[in-house]
Amino acid sequence: MRPLRRFLRALNVDTVWAEEWLRLTYASAETDEVLSGTATASAKFQVFKDFFREWAFQNATEGDGETKGDPLPFTDDRLRTFVPNLPPVCEQMLLLCDFVGFTVEEGAKLLELTPEQGAVELEEGRKLTRNLPPLPVLILEDHGLIAQDLSDIIGETGLSVIGIVANEADAIKVCRRNWPEIIVSDQMLEGGDTGLQAIEKLRADGEFATIYVTAYPDEVLTGLDDEPAVIVAKPFKPEAIRAALGYTIAARDRLGSVIDAEAERDIG
Repeated sequence: MRPLRRFLRALNVDTVWAEEWLRLTYASAETDEVLSGTATASAKFQVFKDFFREWAFQNATEGDGETKGDPLPFTDDRLRTFVPNLPPVCEQMLLLCDFVGFTVEEGAKLLELTPEQGAVELEEGRKLTRNLPPLPVLILEDHGLIAQDLSDIIGETGLSVIGIVANEADAIKVCRRNWPEIIVSDQMLEGGDTGLQAIEKLRADGEFATIYVTAYPDEVLTGLDDEPAVIVAKPFKPEAIRAALGYTIAARDRLGSVIDAEAERDIG
């Protein structure tokens, strides 16, 4: 469940949407296939397959008044109204392969593509992780070597690291001098501080995107509304960090465009 939960949260940068789709997926999962598995499909792959099957089913039956069997009801209106379509295929491939860790062949199969099509879409998705605008990024990490590794990876994308801090107090000091667009944070910090507490305090002063990089994903995956949407588990691969950064910026820009368009319609 954990990889699917992290994928769904990142997919639309929304925890409520993710938790509801997680519930729908598991309520309709083909349990016997999940338990038995096959030589070519792991339990993790089957769970993701269940999600894409459930998503296709709900989209196919919504609005036509006719279904084959009884579809599961939506218990939250946001499932109908918030981001009605999945992101572009290239972005889905980026998350499936570089963020979750599926092979190109597995990602392509989940999206009903040929391996060749999957490779093309993945390469297109990876363009989102290159030559990023020099947005200010703060790293909140108490392990020096990991912090430097993150700084190197982030700098290679074009983003600008404005500081590396190990605790909440130092994070506040840096943010007062130079407000970040993105904070990359660990959960367990210096002096008993936690990433969740530090981020909550900083959010009282302004907005920013958050990416958690932690060895304790369960600490921040309890299903509450104020939890982070994008979580990378330690130990991490560089491509997972790049995918999280590039996709977060792309999703923010895409959702911002949707909000702006709705505002224009309201004014008109």
